Amino acid sequence: MGKDNTEFLRQVNEFIENLAITFEEYGIPRMAGKIFANLLVAEKGYLSARELMDVTGGSKGSISTLTRQMINVGVIEKVGVAGSRLTYFKVAEPAMIGLLKRKLEHMKKVCRQLTVALGLFEERNEEISDRIKQQIEVHHLSEEALESVIERWNRNNK
Repeated sequence: MGKDNTEFLRQVNEFIENLAITFEEYGIPRMAGKIFANLLVAEKGYLSARELMDVTGGSKGSISTLTRQMINVGVIEKVGVAGSRLTYFKVAEPAMIGLLKRKLEHMKKVCRQLTVALGLFEERNEEISDRIKQQIEVHHLSEEALESVIERWNRNNK
């Protein structure tokens, strides 16, 4: 292995670790970040559970649990490979749009709950009512921004 290739692999591993740490900073298990990053840069475009265990250092149980959760969220998906009985995984196309859609659904749900709270306090406590209104406004602005990103992505990638 040449020096350039060794340096390249070091940088790829650094990218994988840094992305995993970033996932962790957002409350997502670090191992999920490692799974996502490794699938993102997999040369053949997919990896088996065994390969994920090897490249991440994760246990069979953690890989199984996290891949199932990541499939449910829409970040990765299962794929079959001709001639193999193994289950393989790849990054969903496009994974980040799936995450944005899920985030948008969550924000709308929170906003509905905030609206209920506003109904409870609007006539009783102006200070609390104002705080709730601020939260609703921020949620509406965020929802509009996310909807715009999703619509633009869909329009540009038909």
